[in-house]
Amino acid sequence: MAAPSHPATAGQGRTREKAPGLRDGGKIQAAIEVLRDVLERRTPVKDAVRDWGKRSRFAGSRDRAWISGLVVDALRRKNSIEHAMEATGPVLSRSAR
Repeated sequence: MAAPSHPATAGQGRTREKAPGLRDGGKIQAAIEVLRDVLERRTPVKDAVRDWGKRSRFAGSRDRAWISGLVVDALRRKNSIEHAMEATGPVLSRSAR
């Protein structure tokens, strides 16, 4: 018969609970802050995300990766829209003609 496990060591070595991380609203707010640095201060994305990560020690690596991905996606979308607008020119509404 197996010896009963000690309560202090019960469950060790199995699975570790995940830290909660940032909530979605916090991630979006962080991405806005990083985008503001990139667009207004002309800071490179990598540097802006790194600086935000230094200021926000509570954020984990997954949070930083998610925020970085969101910032890059937003900038890619912005550039794509700007390129499409330059290719087609301004669209005039019927009242402006």
